[in-house]
Amino acid sequence: MQNEQDIDCYRKPIFLILGFLMSLNNSAFSQVSINNDGSSPDNKAMLDVKSTSKGFLIPRMTQSEISSILNPTDGLTVLCTTNNKIYVFNITENIWKAMQYGSGTISPVPTDGLILYFPFNGNANDESGNGNNGTVYGATLTADRFGSASSAYDFNGVNAYINIPSHRYIKCCEWVYISHAG
Repeated sequence: MQNEQDIDCYRKPIFLILGFLMSLNNSAFSQVSINNDGSSPDNKAMLDVKSTSKGFLIPRMTQSEISSILNPTDGLTVLCTTNNKIYVFNITENIWKAMQYGSGTISPVPTDGLILYFPFNGNANDESGNGNNGTVYGATLTADRFGSASSAYDFNGVNAYINIPSHRYIKCCEWVYISHAG
């Protein structure tokens, strides 16, 4: 018959192994949240990425590299650097399909030689970093053409304007909607 000390030397490793296996089981069902505000992941997501200043990059591969993936899984998504299209693997048809883009676009703000930038996000402040803030006279904030509140100005057509600092290289690009009362 084994003594008590011999049995204890077997118990410790077994408990350590059981504890390790239990921790693996918990981590297999855990969710991941990547953010800068410390929030928990959405309970419907395995991976929840949140940012107000950065995007999410999917894997980037050439067409040849994509074609050489062995047994891709359904829904696998990559950006093809050969033709700048996003492809999703469809296992039912056993083919990579290019995603169709909608007609909406977002143009990044140019920075080369940028003198002033007015996104009109509640004010007429210059967000180029050059401090060329506008002064609003009589114009009122309103929703822009996409429905974003306080992202455009409504001018009364008589004496409303935004005064911007004088600069010899200012070139304006704007979207104007003229409505007639009456």
